[in-house]
Amino acid sequence: MADIYLHLNGEQKGPYPAEQVRAMLAAAQITPDTLAWHEGLSGWVRVSAILEPTPAPAPGAPPPPVPEPRKGVSGWLIALMVVGGLIVLSLPCCCGVLLGPITNGIEKAKESAALQQERAIAMAMFAYANDHNGNYPDAPDAPASGSVVTIGNVGQGAATSTEVFQKLLDGKYVADPGLFYLVMPGKVRPVSSVLAANNVCYDVTAGLTANSPRGIPLIYTTGFKFDFGRTIKITRDGISPFPSFIGFYTGGKGVAFKLGPDGVISIAPPFEIFGTGYRQLRP
Repeated sequence: MADIYLHLNGEQKGPYPAEQVRAMLAAAQITPDTLAWHEGLSGWVRVSAILEPTPAPAPGAPPPPVPEPRKGVSGWLIALMVVGGLIVLSLPCCCGVLLGPITNGIEKAKESAALQQERAIAMAMFAYANDHNGNYPDAPDAPASGSVVTIGNVGQGAATSTEVFQKLLDGKYVADPGLFYLVMPGKVRPVSSVLAANNVCYDVTAGLTANSPRGIPLIYTTGFKFDFGRTIKITRDGISPFPSFIGFYTGGKGVAFKLGPDGVISIAPPFEIFGTGYRQLRP
């Protein structure tokens, strides 16, 4: 079996040999529901789905016989040495052929992991809006349904995605602050429930309401500029771990837009967004 990558605490770990993953499972370092991927899979799956149980030896079966030592170098060993030498000599040629598919597979796995994190963040934002009269956490601090509010006591809206995500943590809509982190230059994994800008690797669309079009992206990986106009224009303007724009729509669908050679793509949405006040909040 190919070596296995694991998705742990919001990060991709590995690769690990299958036997090490079995040992981690047996030691309760991971669970059967931990997400895993190896080359040949189209996406992340539960680790229990790709680990086959190791067959136990038959009761009372004798140990295998110990081979007698031989002097000199046997014929099969000489053949093995020759084959090994040929493999070493051919590695420079083979690497160029193999690294492309391997790299592509790893990139797809990273994109899949990012989309899963975006989905979880979006679900938390939906839950927040349901508890706050349809207002997302970028809006001024909205009361829960049925609460009595004195006019003038409602706070200011969030100015950054870090503030938005902090509201989700403070409201217990997200338990793990690592959900907002990706491995990328300039970012560090949060070590507490208080987020800093360098812990956050996602931007959000601000100005959403319960009636916003379901084709507006809600969560997207940072490193891109998102302009709302008669068309949506996406431009790479920062550091991102992905060659493509990775976003999650309010309609419950993830998407990856491949940018053009100039690092820009324009998308014509099927609804009117010009002048609606949507804006991008960054960490």
